[in-house]
Amino acid sequence: MKKKVDILLGLFKIDGKPGNEALTEGQKDLFYNLVFQPSKRLIVNCATQYGKSLVVALAAIILTCIKKELVAVVAPTNEKAKIIIRYYIEHLGDSPLFYTQLEKNTKLERLRQEESK
Repeated sequence: MKKKVDILLGLFKIDGKPGNEALTEGQKDLFYNLVFQPSKRLIVNCATQYGKSLVVALAAIILTCIKKELVAVVAPTNEKAKIIIRYYIEHLGDSPLFYTQLEKNTKLERLRQEESK
């Protein structure tokens, strides 16, 4: 598990560091459970500011760009959903492996403009 997670997280840049170096073990565990889905259900009980939204966005990038799965971002409020979408768009440019999967003529800048609406 750890090796696969570190390889995938290494594709991301978080605060200037590779994602596998920037995230905590607990965040890596959350990422693993979201991407590889060993269970049908996942309960996440963490303090605020733990980095849940960031990890969910990174997992969503892997699921949509690499595994070609459809991901719905559902949150209690639009504002909370926008946080995940912002992280998604921000980190979509971390690797050509991700942004080359966008539909033709879709630019990251256009996604950023759409998100701000």
